[in-house]
Amino acid sequence: MEKENLRFKEDRLFEKVFPLLKRTHRIPKKHKIEWHKHIRGYEIDVYITWNSRGWPSFKSMIVELKEIDMPKLVEQIVKRRNLALFAYAVINIPVDKLFTWLIKYHLDLAHKLVNNNIGLISFDRDNEPVLLLRSDMNTNWILDTFFKGR
Repeated sequence: MEKENLRFKEDRLFEKVFPLLKRTHRIPKKHKIEWHKHIRGYEIDVYITWNSRGWPSFKSMIVELKEIDMPKLVEQIVKRRNLALFAYAVINIPVDKLFTWLIKYHLDLAHKLVNNNIGLISFDRDNEPVLLLRSDMNTNWILDTFFKGR
């Protein structure tokens, strides 16, 4: 990862989770990563695009990164959801603490992630990324892209 792209402490989380995202979504070696990209008035922490043989042939993903502010992370990723085919929220909170906190105090945030097909990645006690929710394709993005191309 290029050092000039690491503007914020949470940017370091991406280098830990990217191998997991590559495996999960079969992102090829030939892909494009853009840091702090502005799309439709929103700043995206990481924007990834690639071509594939499957449908649709052009794929995109947004990744929002936060150290500890889960409510802000969910708010941001939900607002930006329609900007890409896949979306992931990455939080640097151990899985057990995150689940306890979500279930006890903020079950509504978990519902927002699930209802919007947003993926969630946290970290285990060894600081390894754990995929808690897998992002599904955003059909709104597919339709929007199709009709804009006509």
